[in-house]
Amino acid sequence: MKTKGSLDTERGTRLDKLGDWECSNRSRGKYLKWESNYELLCKFYEREGHCDVTTRHVENETKLEDWLKRQRD
Repeated sequence: MKTKGSLDTERGTRLDKLGDWECSNRSRGKYLKWESNYELLCKFYEREGHCDVTTRHVENETKLEDWLKRQRD
């Protein structure tokens, strides 16, 4: 994702000529976040023996129950 000052103009222009390159970047970020949350759930399961994550539980600074609920929907 582009943020102000993070990419010089020439490089940004060259990438823009290729099309919507930011979309792929966002998609990759979502994929990596999903993988990260999945790994957290696996660790929780290994430790606790179940996937019944409570609302208040935070795993590695992530509200794992919120993510898990979205997967169940």
